[in-house]
Amino acid sequence: MTTDPTTTYARWGHHHTRPLGQGMEGTVHHLGPGPLGEDLIAKAWHTRTATDLQPLQAFYDELATHATTTTPPSPSSPTYREPP
Repeated sequence: MTTDPTTTYARWGHHHTRPLGQGMEGTVHHLGPGPLGEDLIAKAWHTRTATDLQPLQAFYDELATHATTTTPPSPSSPTYREPP
């Protein structure tokens, strides 16, 4: 079993990832071109589950319905995958 998220990203078809940052809750990577899109950013959470992330997803969905001067993150499917 690996905890390296780049292994999962490669299985998704994104073989040219690069780390953007790491914090207490997870690691953020630029996925590069692949079947999920051309310019995606992914966050691999260290300990959160899909259930833990539902309130965050609901917040982003609600935020996206309001006019703002910035664009909120827009998680796209798949938004959560169990570690391998």
